[in-house]
Amino acid sequence: MIRRGIGLVLVLVFVLTFEPGDAAPINRVLLPAVAALGAWLVVDSLAAVALAIAVLAGIHSEPFAADRVRSVIYPAATVIGASIALTVFGRRFLRRVRETRDARTARREARRGA
Repeated sequence: MIRRGIGLVLVLVFVLTFEPGDAAPINRVLLPAVAALGAWLVVDSLAAVALAIAVLAGIHSEPFAADRVRSVIYPAATVIGASIALTVFGRRFLRRVRETRDARTARREARRGA
């Protein structure tokens, strides 16, 4: 409960201090990172937050722009977020396959023993 409260406070800090037109890196990098941390604390799903980071950073990235935030930081955040999301989803998939295989094997062995 305390964890979600802290996350909600972090998201609220983002909402109250974010200026969409401000070009300062603190407003374009640090505040969204604080919001992502707050969202993770609230929803407790690394995959959901990583996927949201990848999508939002990907939408705002411009690889050949003169601005380093759009040309370097956002594409890096896209790759990192997508890598984390794919790792989490891949592990869940493999775990589900293993559980299904084990259950099928147990049923097969139970039929043989009966």
